[in-house]
Amino acid sequence: MNIALKSENLGTYEWPSFKPNKIMSTEAEAIEGVTQMTFVQWGQALLNGNALCGRALVWVLLKRQNPNLRFKNVDFPIDELSVELDDEEKAKIRAELRTNDDLSDEDKKQIMLALGEDDLDQLDFEPASPGNSPSAAESDAG
Repeated sequence: MNIALKSENLGTYEWPSFKPNKIMSTEAEAIEGVTQMTFVQWGQALLNGNALCGRALVWVLLKRQNPNLRFKNVDFPIDELSVELDDEEKAKIRAELRTNDDLSDEDKKQIMLALGEDDLDQLDFEPASPGNSPSAAESDAG
């Protein structure tokens, strides 16, 4: 994950190749405390663009250099923060999508669009399991 903050208020910072699972437990607990989410929920919400989650991440990362920094003092226009998956993370998600039977092909395509895929017609998802495809009765209902 690549994190960048280009803020007039706080300055410019970059955290390339940030690995959320490598964060210290006290930092994870601090994030959970300010967001009132579990660490897993926070990670999902961060990727979905949740502003509070992004602010909590910046706060924890800045606290590494300034341990006395208070959460209330971390404020910046939301467009100054960039959170992007790196190529390795995108590849892992693509591989998982190809074998995931819990998501529809349409859901998979939406995720791939979010990852920046251009040519969705070239996607090769495995056939849905019988429980996920329309039944013969549904197909004949027309």
